Amino acid sequence: MESAMDKQKEFSRVLDGFDIELIEDNLGISFDGVSPLRKGHLNSKFSLSAGPDHFVLKIYSDSFAFISPKLSSSARARAEYEALMVCRSNGLAAPTPIWLSQNALLMSHVQGTPVKDLPITKEILTDILSWLKRFYSIQVSNPLLNIGVPDLPFVAARKHIARYVSNNPDDALVRELEQMLLSLHWISSDQKTLTHGDPTLGNWLLFDHELSAVDFEFFTAGFPLFDSGLLIASVLDHGEFSHGAFEKSEYVIRNFMQNFVSESYNDLPNAILCGLVLIAVSVPDSERRQRIFRHIKSTMEWAPIIIGAKLKGQQHG
Repeated sequence: MESAMDKQKEFSRVLDGFDIELIEDNLGISFDGVSPLRKGHLNSKFSLSAGPDHFVLKIYSDSFAFISPKLSSSARARAEYEALMVCRSNGLAAPTPIWLSQNALLMSHVQGTPVKDLPITKEILTDILSWLKRFYSIQVSNPLLNIGVPDLPFVAARKHIARYVSNNPDDALVRELEQMLLSLHWISSDQKTLTHGDPTLGNWLLFDHELSAVDFEFFTAGFPLFDSGLLIASVLDHGEFSHGAFEKSEYVIRNFMQNFVSESYNDLPNAILCGLVLIAVSVPDSERRQRIFRHIKSTMEWAPIIIGAKLKGQQHG
């Protein structure tokens, strides 16, 4: 029979040295199983069980702290905790936060298949946009105004591509994209709302026709425009920039412009640019990365046409 010490050693090994007793002592429960779910440069996720109950433990790294102190491991853990509390208070499907420490968060396990692993339909996109619309309508309380970085996709895209260029100085295409980013001056007159911060297709789970949002570590009081840019970039990449992917992305753009009052529609292509750059620099496959880089310029020509046509239709409507 496994002793308490043997169990502690095994848990510590799987959890890369994290002391599970911190949680057990605080919650008064004893975990009987642990397994890794995902280990990445931003965070590591582990599945924990205690009898019939299942949990997810997320441990955050400091890999984004170079962008802003507001993106340290402890700041992102706090941001995700606050976001999940907001979801719970407003009846939005998401994990339930259970325990928060300096750089770790324990939450309930949510069943479901990541949307990125499914065929993307307009029905799924409608559900995502409906979830986000409810989230954006929640009143922003003063304590939440200081969480996160409101224009993070813009700031992060600039910093990440600068790093990439310094390591790949002969990549003329990426140097051109860097200049495009450097030429942007993001000044929004839109009112801040709560935003997910990373609503890409991998951060939605679908189970029995119910959609849940996960991974809120970049949650902030910011601008829906950036959420939309990231979502559209994710749809384009998921569909490998096919005709169908552009068609679905156009659907997201039209839905966004119909449902969210904004004075920054013309900045949406720039938000898509930031989203595509962030996706490109994060993928380990160099061939796929270059494919995304190559498609960015054509996307930047396509998006303003769609937005302009929609604005023209609104004026004549």
